[in-house]
Amino acid sequence: MCQLSFINCNNEKINKIFFRSFSFINTIKDHQDGFGIYSNGKIIKEKESPWNFIDFVPIYEEIINENPLILHVRKTSPVNAFLLNKEENFSHPFESKDLILAHNGTLEKKLPDSIVDKIDSQIYLEELQKEYEKIKNLPEALVKSMEDFYGKFAFLLYEKEKKSFYAVRGKSALLYYYPIFIENKYIGYIINTERDSLEKSIIMTANFLAAEGIKIKIDNEKLALLEKESIFSLEERDIKTIGKIKEKEPITYRTFQTKKWAGHAKNYYWDEDENDCNINIVINFMGKFLFSLEEIDILFSKLFQKSILGASTEDLDTFSNILILMEDEIDGKKIEIREGYKNYFMPLYQRIEFPYFFEDEEKLRKLCQN
Repeated sequence: MCQLSFINCNNEKINKIFFRSFSFINTIKDHQDGFGIYSNGKIIKEKESPWNFIDFVPIYEEIINENPLILHVRKTSPVNAFLLNKEENFSHPFESKDLILAHNGTLEKKLPDSIVDKIDSQIYLEELQKEYEKIKNLPEALVKSMEDFYGKFAFLLYEKEKKSFYAVRGKSALLYYYPIFIENKYIGYIINTERDSLEKSIIMTANFLAAEGIKIKIDNEKLALLEKESIFSLEERDIKTIGKIKEKEPITYRTFQTKKWAGHAKNYYWDEDENDCNINIVINFMGKFLFSLEEIDILFSKLFQKSILGASTEDLDTFSNILILMEDEIDGKKIEIREGYKNYFMPLYQRIEFPYFFEDEEKLRKLCQN
């Protein structure tokens, strides 16, 4: 998915160096579908990775001072893959009338609408803004707006009227916190999605500052995972828990130890319910025309603008009928059709991450190659 970073060191020089460290370490191997920053009332976003710029630091550090800043680096999810090649900039943060939001994860609405030109984070922000306008209480608006969504989420937010920053962690997405000390003096804190890149950013920043005679005290025992399903106020000197929020997991799949999923020796499957007939149509199509799980998911995403694991009963019914029609068209040409399909879609798929509630991406790819 994506990487969220929050930098609040109450010091312009240290904020800027942490910005450099997070920008490059969070994107050195992955998360290269865009980046964005919010600082001092300004949002700057790009569709490219920081590694594609030779003047990245001087351009973006112009808006950074001692005040807090939000940084987001993007990796497109399957829910949003159908928008990947459009001209619009879908990098975060996004802005509404009253709020700034950066999101890590994948959200889907319980009742999908016809929106096909916005990603999940934009759709959620629109719903959050509606609730916020009604009650003018951000924690309550977050909880209320999330009732219509399910999936993985962590947010960094800014509330314009109160000039306040917030962090929100669901259950699946992670957010790590680390207090910053110069010598033995506490100056502020940083937050990041991944622990490993957080630790590397601390070491990189410490080395840059050491060259200027400034010593950061490093103590990994102070690194902490923020409480799951919680809302936090990001204060000037520390963070405070101010609410709870529930993450709803999709319920369209279940794990079985003794079955094979589309010919692969692994145990992923949907619930055995009224969808079984449609699921069998999908599985038979995959076996007959040598489509892997990742390929069928891309096809479904192209048609329904979401992952097949978020499919409703109606979605599967429609999809199975489409596959039946496709069988009539491509029967006897399965090798040619499959290879043509892969050549068209696989370059796109290599840039996106499979739904978070599967195994990790590398493991899944190995399974799909068997």
